[in-house]
Amino acid sequence: MPPEIFTLTEFDDDDRGLTLRMQHGRDLGGVTPDGVEYDYNFIDYIFPMTAGETGARMYLEQPGTIYVQLSRAALGAPKAAAILRYLQRRFDRIMTLEDGIGYELSWVEGAAPELRNP
Repeated sequence: MPPEIFTLTEFDDDDRGLTLRMQHGRDLGGVTPDGVEYDYNFIDYIFPMTAGETGARMYLEQPGTIYVQLSRAALGAPKAAAILRYLQRRFDRIMTLEDGIGYELSWVEGAAPELRNP
């Protein structure tokens, strides 16, 4: 499915009321004297939701892209509107986790100019 605009619920323009935790992490794998097989340097965003928490991860090697642990449908629902708006203000590309597919591009900056943060 090509990236497109999400329909948003209206709320304040300044993120008030949205609480989140942020955590920096680094995952090194396959470390040998010759180097490392992989090096993931990332920031996790943890958002509270009615039924627990959900997260999103930004890899520092991929600035502008965020990987959200919600499906496109769940992120587009009114109860997640504040999370979606928060992410749209800060990232150029939003990847959502789709059942049976994995991460898929769901939103691209510029697809909806009226939603950009001035």
